[in-house]
Amino acid sequence: VALREMKEVYDLNGAYIITSPDLFNKGVLHEASSLLEKSGLGTCEYFTLDKELTVDNVKAGLPKMHEFEPDLIVGIGDEAALNAAKIMWLLYENPEADLAALAGGAAFPKLGTKAKLVLIPTAGGTGSACAPYASILDGGKKLQLKNYDLLPLMAVIDPQLGDIKADGLLALKTAIAAYVAPAKIDYARGFAIDATNLVIKNLKAAMVGGEKAPDAYDAIANAVTIAGISYACTTGMADPMDAAAKVEDLVKADKAAADELAAHCGLADAKALVAEYDKLAKL
Repeated sequence: VALREMKEVYDLNGAYIITSPDLFNKGVLHEASSLLEKSGLGTCEYFTLDKELTVDNVKAGLPKMHEFEPDLIVGIGDEAALNAAKIMWLLYENPEADLAALAGGAAFPKLGTKAKLVLIPTAGGTGSACAPYASILDGGKKLQLKNYDLLPLMAVIDPQLGDIKADGLLALKTAIAAYVAPAKIDYARGFAIDATNLVIKNLKAAMVGGEKAPDAYDAIANAVTIAGISYACTTGMADPMDAAAKVEDLVKADKAAADELAAHCGLADAKALVAEYDKLAKL
């Protein structure tokens, strides 16, 4: 239904689809391209992404994109694939853009004049499909782009595409990180509470029941997305949470805030919140 809207609602004509080699081999890209073609769009594919996304890797896909001239860019995959789609969209519309300068705080160019962006996450509990970040390596140096213009027109959230346990645990960490962030605003707090509650109440049921527990399954996919939105709601646009961060360290960053989050989720304190994460991690 979501991809059908690209023609029926937005009257777009050509989709450039970006994904990883693994997902291409699994047929995930073919499923999306078939749906788009049935609705009347032409499609073109780029699936030679490296596991460590680099500027050279992204730029290698641009000549094909300029030749095809899409008015829709679709990113399918993990955080690296979604980052690639965001950055290729940026460079497609602004070929002279200096990524290092943008990462350093330079004014962002306008986006969305030539093409719309749609993101379909298959992994990544940070909720990057709905977060205004994109990271990439340039000569071994990590560039972190941060701008709300990097948000897509649409994020397609399908729980059948993800890893429920990994995504749920990372969503919980991301929600905690957002709640203890010093620059958080009320929206960040609300989304973080919702994401935390969704994971705590549904992860076990989703893992045990899988697709036979559709409500719990959907809840985890929603938690991932809401956690990403919560992290986006920081006035200082803090860097996305390091996936390797420990929950204990996140809680120590602001124990009072972590206690508050725990109370909103029916837990005694931050220590109980950490214990709940550890219990879910052992499932």
